[in-house]
Amino acid sequence: MGKFIITEEDRKSIRSLYGLNEQSSEIVPIKGEQPYPNGTDWDSVHGILGSKKIDDDLEKRVGDKLKSGSYRVTNVKVSSYVSGNKVITDGTVTLVSDTNNPDIAFTTRGSILDNYEQRHDNQVNGLVDRLSAVYQGTARQFGPFIVDVKGTTEKYKQSFFAISKPNVQPKTQPNTPETESIDGNSLVEFRNNLKSKTADISIDENSVNFSYSNNSFNVKYSTGETKIGGMTLVFDPSETQLDFRIETKIKELYPNLIRKEEWKGISEKVYYEFLILKK
Repeated sequence: MGKFIITEEDRKSIRSLYGLNEQSSEIVPIKGEQPYPNGTDWDSVHGILGSKKIDDDLEKRVGDKLKSGSYRVTNVKVSSYVSGNKVITDGTVTLVSDTNNPDIAFTTRGSILDNYEQRHDNQVNGLVDRLSAVYQGTARQFGPFIVDVKGTTEKYKQSFFAISKPNVQPKTQPNTPETESIDGNSLVEFRNNLKSKTADISIDENSVNFSYSNNSFNVKYSTGETKIGGMTLVFDPSETQLDFRIETKIKELYPNLIRKEEWKGISEKVYYEFLILKK
């Protein structure tokens, strides 16, 4: 048996068919430096990750990247260490291309020095819910991370938060019209069937098709946007009396009553008329 060879194009086609295409990823880096040991600004050691005092912090870099396209945060790494006469803080955030559920914001909270763990926890307590409410989306937390500033005795605690695109409800698709049919083999049977099946329904009034043949009544119609009180069949031995009843008693209750000349006739030796009861 010969070998079956799958080319790279074949692999791509198969991955695409089953939704297994690889997502392209990007790394957003940051590197902050502080003098050490003299003149160290400890707040800025972790502040390079996110601080209003620093213009080009990691929070801003990631935020700008999210605004430039459709990305989702998948990983955060951070470290701090002494190198020569400086304290270096490195941070990276991994983003993947995602058009289905992209992130729209990125933020961080952290504390260093005295009572740093408790101060961090006070900041982030309930923050996921608050961010979700503000952005009307879904916030996710990365961390908390306890970061040793290697080469010193200091540590800090840091958490990162990515917020997804606000939840958007899909537009409701219009209901597909349904076709209904009602029959009756006598005046009374047809009227009773109309009463039980058409009370307070919504129809496409232009779709109504009433017919009478060989003592058998039928009406076909499609569902639609016009709300009606119902459909009915009225009848009377006197054509004049029938018309009077419709124009006075029935029209008083249903001022937009729909009646047509072709919906009138004679059956069982009485005059009848089919009506759509519209207020």
